[in-house]
Amino acid sequence: MFRAGALLLAVMFFFFFFSPGTAAATDWCKGYLTIRQYDMAVSSCTKEIGSGNYSGKDLAVLFFERGAAYIYEERYGHAISDFNKALSLDPAFTDAYDGRAVAYGYKGLYDMAIADFSKALKLNPLDVNAYDVRGVFYINKGWYGRAISDFDKAIALNPLDAGAYKGRGLSHEKKGEYNRAISDLDMALKLNPLDASAYRIRGLCHEKKGENAQALSDYMKAREVMEQKTPN
Repeated sequence: MFRAGALLLAVMFFFFFFSPGTAAATDWCKGYLTIRQYDMAVSSCTKEIGSGNYSGKDLAVLFFERGAAYIYEERYGHAISDFNKALSLDPAFTDAYDGRAVAYGYKGLYDMAIADFSKALKLNPLDVNAYDVRGVFYINKGWYGRAISDFDKAIALNPLDAGAYKGRGLSHEKKGEYNRAISDLDMALKLNPLDASAYRIRGLCHEKKGENAQALSDYMKAREVMEQKTPN
C-alpha cells in the first residue's frame, strides 16, 4: 500500500506542478491528464507529436506528457520509450528522469529507478519528490539507512511533507527502531490524519513493543479510515 501510494503520488506531483512553457497543444494533453481521461491524453499528444509543428524542448514536453498518460494506463514500456525520447531531445529535462524512474519502479527495476532519480537530483538538488520516491525504492531494496537519509533531506526542504515522515518511520520500523518510528508516524498522522497505512505501521510498532492496546487502537483507526474512503 505504501509503495503503490508513493508512486501514484509521484505521478500526480509531476502533472499538477510541472508547467511547460510551450504552445497550447500541451495544455490539451495536460488538461486530459488532470481530469483523468488518459486515453484522450494519449490521443491528443500523439496527434500533436505527429503534426510536425514541434521540435526540441516543446516536442520533449509532448513525449513527457504522453509518457505520463501511459503510466496511468499501466503501459510502462510505452512510458519509458516516451521518456527516453523526451530526454534525447532535452537531456536536462529533470521531470522526464523522474517520470522514467517511476515507470522503472512500477516494473520492479529499482536500481534503474534509483539511478534516474539520482540524475534528476544532480540537475535539481531541491527536488523534494525525487528524494521521497527514491527513499521508497531504497526501502524496497532493504537499504534503510539510505532511505532515512533521503527522507531527512525531503523533510529539510519541506517540513510539512507527511509522506517523508511516514517513509522515515517505516525505515526505522524495518531497523527495529520502534520509538523513532512512532515519533515519525505521529508527525505523519498529524499532517495527514487520513493515512490508513501510517496507522497500520504505527500499530505494528506498538505491537512489537508489546503495547497491545495502542496497537489495537491504531489498527482499528486504519480500518475506520479505509471504510470512510470506500464508496458504499
